[in-house]
Amino acid sequence: MARNTSLQLGLIGDNIAQSRAPLLHRLAGDQNGIAVRYDRLVPPARGESFDQVFDHCARSSFRGINITYPYKEQAVARARITDPLVRAIGAINTVIFDGDRPQGFNTDYSGFMAAYQAGRGTQAPDTVLMIGTGGVGRAVAFGLVGWVCQNCGWSIGTGPRPRHWPTT
Repeated sequence: MARNTSLQLGLIGDNIAQSRAPLLHRLAGDQNGIAVRYDRLVPPARGESFDQVFDHCARSSFRGINITYPYKEQAVARARITDPLVRAIGAINTVIFDGDRPQGFNTDYSGFMAAYQAGRGTQAPDTVLMIGTGGVGRAVAFGLVGWVCQNCGWSIGTGPRPRHWPTT
């Protein structure tokens, strides 16, 4: 199989002008002999909706995109999600364009779980107060509940509890 020497990626989100993701991805590409182009894609700045930007990426030469605030929940409807836990979380932050339907993943969850296990092994959390209910907050909450957190408290502000929210 021939190795790709170039890779087109992007980040869809609002307020991402200061994101270091393009630099990090280019450096990772350089280390692996791959020329990485990583575009910041801000729907309001482009005069487009999230769906229009997503469709542009799917039709163009993008191999994948990262998705951040405020589009992680909206992206779920646009991708095939094979992991039942990611479907339950209700938010994705990574999309791979492969085949006829984009594939969605949640690396907020997997990243949190890997970091937790590296630092605490299999030890269950003791007392946790988590503030925030966005895509990352939900992913971390699902991770904590998966560890059978007995004393987890969720501060969800004044809005309604998110539709996809774990219970202890």
